[in-house]
Amino acid sequence: LAEQAAREEEEAERLRLKQEQKIAAEKEKKETAEQALRTEQLQSSLHLIDTISKRYVEAGWKQRDEIEWVQYLKCDGLPNPCLCGQMSTYLQLWDETIENTTMEQATSRTSEVLKLLEELTNFVDNPLGASSRKIENWRWICGLFRERQQRSLDIASYRILRDISNKMNNIQLVKADFNIVEEQFTICLWTMVSVPKSYPNPRAPPRSTIFFQVHLTTIVSVAGPESKWRSLNSK
Repeated sequence: LAEQAAREEEEAERLRLKQEQKIAAEKEKKETAEQALRTEQLQSSLHLIDTISKRYVEAGWKQRDEIEWVQYLKCDGLPNPCLCGQMSTYLQLWDETIENTTMEQATSRTSEVLKLLEELTNFVDNPLGASSRKIENWRWICGLFRERQQRSLDIASYRILRDISNKMNNIQLVKADFNIVEEQFTICLWTMVSVPKSYPNPRAPPRSTIFFQVHLTTIVSVAGPESKWRSLNSK
């Protein structure tokens, strides 16, 4: 009886191991098939991504060529944002006149600069195969343009504040403001105005004050800083 039980136990163990081997083989076969399918799908996806990337770059170059052609036909004197040499020349010419910038000039210049910065930022975000050195040059030019733009508005604002009576609007006796609203930006300036001091009229006759209780008459001249006063005893 014990031997029969042992044989049955061995047979059950053999069947269990055989079943486990069968399950493992089926699992391995399934995983191999899934891996082959994933590899095929991955290759297909890579091919699709590569095709889309090439089409995107081609469309980007086509669009950039169209923009450059339109810019060339405009002949508006603005540089090609893609060419660092032209942008540097624009900055150099700007530096020659920036110290005398008026608010009207700063307003006109701001519209140009914002347009150039928008196009140049687009080149940085979508380099379309440009070298890393060229991308760094574009970023450097962007920084220079932002610095000049800030300085231009600062100088124009300073010139207005230096000529309050002619450039700003008096909103109260001691307050003045300046406002300009453009499509891309708004400038608002506000300042306190110094009230002029009143000075005595040098042609006015001297003023006299009589103190009856002490029998004293005081005459004060208001002719200026060298005014003199004298006291006379009343009779």
